[in-house]
Amino acid sequence: MRWMPERVMTHIPRPIGVCVFLIGAVILTVCVAAGCGGDPAVSFSEVELLPEVNAGWAGWCIGLVGRGAVCYGARRHPPVLAETWLGSGEPRETIGVGIATKDVARVEIRAAGISVPTRAEGGLPAGLRAVGIRIRGTDVLAEGRLEPYFAPLDRGGAIIRRSADSSRPSEAELLAPIPTRSLRDPGRPPRGEICAIIMRHHPHDLSAITGSVISDVHRYTGFIGDGFITCASTSYRLGGWSLLASVLISAAQPGATPVSLPTMIPLRGHPDRFTTPGPDRPGPEGELFARRIHGGWLLVGGSNASKRLALLDDLVAEVKIPKMTEPNYPTL
Repeated sequence: MRWMPERVMTHIPRPIGVCVFLIGAVILTVCVAAGCGGDPAVSFSEVELLPEVNAGWAGWCIGLVGRGAVCYGARRHPPVLAETWLGSGEPRETIGVGIATKDVARVEIRAAGISVPTRAEGGLPAGLRAVGIRIRGTDVLAEGRLEPYFAPLDRGGAIIRRSADSSRPSEAELLAPIPTRSLRDPGRPPRGEICAIIMRHHPHDLSAITGSVISDVHRYTGFIGDGFITCASTSYRLGGWSLLASVLISAAQPGATPVSLPTMIPLRGHPDRFTTPGPDRPGPEGELFARRIHGGWLLVGGSNASKRLALLDDLVAEVKIPKMTEPNYPTL
C-alpha cells in the first residue's frame, strides 16, 4: 500500500514521507482506447477503491494503481457516480478515473477528443462499471485547457442525460465525513470510546504522537459496495520510525464482523496476520499489516516491516457501539 499526501493531489509525484496511507485496494483492470490498441497515447489503467485510514471517514477513495488516489472532492454526476482527474508534469500526462452505473457503455472525453469504453470487473460491486485512463504527452489541467469530463454514453453512442431525481442519496456514494475529536493522551485513551487503540506495554522507544476518534456513529448504507468507517487512528514513533494504527468497522453494520479487506493476503509465518501485496503484486509483504478484532480490523502502516509487526502485536483495540439511530445516508 502506498503513502499518500493528506489532500487531493493535482500533481502526482511518487509519494514520499509519512502522511496518510490508504488500504485494501479493490483493483479493476480497465482497457481504454477503442479496441484496446488504437491511440498509443492512451493506455491501460487499474482503478482502485481504497478506504481512508485517518479517523473520521466512511466509504472509499478512488485512484489508479501506482499513481495516487483522491479521497476528497471527486465529482458525482449520475450515472457517473465518481470521477476525478489528475495532472502530472514529469512525465507529462493526464489521468482520469471514474465509476459509473451499468447503463454507461462508454464515456466521451471531449477535451482529449476520445471515446473510452467502460468495463465491469469482478472486484467491483455488481451493476457498476469502471474507467481509468492515462493520456500521455499532455497535462490538460496545467495547460489551462478545458477541464476533462466523462460524458456518459449508452450502447448506441447517445449521451445519457441526468435524471431529475438523481440528486437524491443513492446506493453509490463514495466518501462521507464523520465528526471526530482529538485525544488528549493518545497513548492512554479513555475507556468507553466508540473505538480505542491501546498499548499493552510502554517501551521507552515507543510513543503515541497524535490520535483521533469518531464522536458519533451511524449506519451508512449509501456507499459503493461494503464500505468501512475509520473510527480511530493514532500515529506512533517506534525506534525512530513513524507508524499509523487505525481501526476500521463496517459502515453498514457498525460493530458486526466486517467484510474482508480487499486484496489482503495472509502474512507468511504469522498466523491471523494479513498484509497487502508488495508493489509488484503479488509480493510477500506490502506497507500495511492487519489483524481482525472483535467488530472490526486493526491496521498498522509504515515503511519498516519489523516495526509494523512489533506495533501490531503490542496493540489491542476495542469497539463499543452504542445504540444507533436510523440509517444515515451520506450526502456528498
